Amino acid sequence: MRTKTIKTKKQYTKCLMNFIAFFCLQLIMIYPLFAEESENRNENTASEKNIHKPFQDEFGYLAELPKLDVEVIPAGSKKKLSIDSFSGNVVILFFTTSWCPKCPAVFSVLDDLVGELEADGVKNVKVVPLFIEASDAKIKEYYETSNAKHLKRFKGISPENLDIRGVPTCIVINKKGKTVWGFSGAIDYSSSEFKNFVVNLSRE
Repeated sequence: MRTKTIKTKKQYTKCLMNFIAFFCLQLIMIYPLFAEESENRNENTASEKNIHKPFQDEFGYLAELPKLDVEVIPAGSKKKLSIDSFSGNVVILFFTTSWCPKCPAVFSVLDDLVGELEADGVKNVKVVPLFIEASDAKIKEYYETSNAKHLKRFKGISPENLDIRGVPTCIVINKKGKTVWGFSGAIDYSSSEFKNFVVNLSRE
C-alpha cells in the first residue's frame, strides 16, 4: 500500500513538472508578441504626444472625438469608399452644407492648403469635403462658384448617424485610420500651426 502511494505521488509530481514546463514554454513563445505590441503602442503614443494639436484652447476644439462610420462616393462614381480606403493617408474630413454661411471661407482655405501641400511634395494628405443633404447639382454649383482648383468632389451624405455638432466641422484621421483631431466651427486653417500638424502626421 505504501509503495502504491509513493508511486502515485511520483506520477503526480511528474505531471505537475510537465505542466509547469509546458506553461513556461508557452510564456517564452508569446512574450515577444506582447513585448512587440507594447513597444509599438508606446511608440505610437509617444509619437502622438510629440505632435502639437492646434487650436486646443479655442472654443470648438473637440476634446472628445466623434465616432465615425461614414462611406463616401466620389462624384461621377457609384462605388462607396470607407475611411479604410484612405489607409496610408492623412485624411481631413470637412463636413459642410451648401447653405452654411461660414463654410465657403473654410472650403477655400482647405482648397489652397491642398495646393500648397502638393507643391511641397506632400502627396499623402487628402481633404474630403462632405456636403450634408446636398444634391449633385448643388455640389457642382458650389465648386464652380468657389473656383475650387484642388479639392476633389464627392457626393452628398445623409446626416443620419453623424456624430458631429454642426458645420463647418473638420475631423483629422491619421495614416492608420485613427481619429486624432477635430474642430467644430470656423477657424484659421490657413495657419502654419494647422499645416505643420497635418504635415507631421503625414511623416509618421
